[in-house]
Amino acid sequence: MVAYHFDIIENMKKTASSPDTSVAAETCLVRCFHPLEINRVRKHLKADGVHLTAAADRFKALGNVKRLTILQALRVTELCVCDIAHLLGLSVAATSQQLRQLRIQGWIVTRSDGKMVYCQLSKTAPLRDLDTVLQLLDSTHVSASHPVPETESRDADA
Repeated sequence: MVAYHFDIIENMKKTASSPDTSVAAETCLVRCFHPLEINRVRKHLKADGVHLTAAADRFKALGNVKRLTILQALRVTELCVCDIAHLLGLSVAATSQQLRQLRIQGWIVTRSDGKMVYCQLSKTAPLRDLDTVLQLLDSTHVSASHPVPETESRDADA
């Protein structure tokens, strides 16, 4: 046990003398401090693995500004593919690729009317996820873009 703590202290000394302390600050010096907790978490993650994979796939759509713009536009009204292409400044083919990803992930549904293809938001669960994400982004944007001036915060504290 004493030798174990001695190794940790030696590693800390080496890290402290290292010129790049930002990397060292993010590195844990102990291999596994709470093995029972780690095992408990692993069991929980295995049970949630399918849900986490599905959630990651669903939110891939939000990692692309064009697809996010499409979702926002479809919140206003149903649009045909040509209108969405014009709105985005993309070709119909490029827009169709973006729409395909959104449809596969369950964000939108399409319907045909003759040669026209119309898109609308899906009525299923991903829409609630989008609302939550947009609310979070709005609240983050508002607090970051409108900081409380120091005089107001001092007045509130007084």
